[in-house]
Amino acid sequence: MRVLLLLALVALVAGKYDGLGYELDRTFLIFKSQPTTVSAAKGKGFTLFGGNGNCKEGLGIAYQPKGGDIKSNSYNVWYTKGGQLTGFSVRTFSAPPSNLVGTYWIKVPGHNIWDITITTRPAHEICSGHTYDDEPVGTEIRINNRYTVPRTYYDAQQAGWQRGSCIPGMGTHFSWDLKSQGNMTWEAHSLMPVMPMYNVQTGNISAVLININNQQPTEPFAGDWEGPFSDHLWCLNWCKHSGCDWKGSSGHWSSMHWLFESVFDNSCHGAICNSLWPFD
Repeated sequence: MRVLLLLALVALVAGKYDGLGYELDRTFLIFKSQPTTVSAAKGKGFTLFGGNGNCKEGLGIAYQPKGGDIKSNSYNVWYTKGGQLTGFSVRTFSAPPSNLVGTYWIKVPGHNIWDITITTRPAHEICSGHTYDDEPVGTEIRINNRYTVPRTYYDAQQAGWQRGSCIPGMGTHFSWDLKSQGNMTWEAHSLMPVMPMYNVQTGNISAVLININNQQPTEPFAGDWEGPFSDHLWCLNWCKHSGCDWKGSSGHWSSMHWLFESVFDNSCHGAICNSLWPFD
């Protein structure tokens, strides 16, 4: 209770800033900075993905980090009509669990490819042409423009998300079990494929990770994902005595982190538990 009250107070004090952060980095340990404007994206060699550059309502204009067709990239970055970051899509080329298809993983028509999209601005702003100098990343986290992710640690707790462990540079992980709100069944296919992380000091969202219970092409040589992680290693995202014991798992987990602040601004000092528990 004291932790919740402290974080609520921190959120109120910090409430003068409504943005998510000032940067976007992808893939933990690799830390590839992602462009937050179209001009920066072009400067890094990103190319327009699909269409003719027209703004797609609720999403924006997509750019891809490498050239080629839809199978050449595991993610796209989206920008507003005004040229600012508005989200990103993560792609899998192997079928996700069927219960997650159509709600979280959206099948790309005509391909055995599935995308999940995170938007960081209200849908009505994306194609308006307006720019927001003090909000380079955005102001909200939405999954496929359907599900809202809490902005703060306090809100996540209040909404029934399950608190996990803190990992330095990322923050405290939270998860959502689709079969049991507020608790974990540890059924691999009922884990929501988006996990937010929160800064212990500010209580604000600091990152999200996209997860899938199979092996994906991974950094640094084969692709853009992280992993693969065994069930035991994947349990490090939860506290030592959480009861983590995956059922129905493939035995392989892949993830892709997206960070909204510098890893140096995110320690686990004061966290309830951290990811070092296998070694304590």
